[in-house]
Amino acid sequence: TAGTVSASKAMVVDSSKDITGGRHFTITGNSQASAFNVGGASSWRIRVNSGNLELQKHDGSSYVTKQVFTG
Repeated sequence: TAGTVSASKAMVVDSSKDITGGRHFTITGNSQASAFNVGGASSWRIRVNSGNLELQKHDGSSYVTKQVFTG
């Protein structure tokens, strides 16, 4: 998508297009990703749903919404 990704540490993109080893990075521009996983694919994620920002935690089988931020 349009925009840039910058980091102060090295980042590696694996075959699934996941970024590992990233620290202190900033994404600018429009993101087309439906969710942003933090701590791996089965940990936490941030996503936009119906115009709201959701913070979700993986419970071992699916994501559970822990906090919803509305605009």
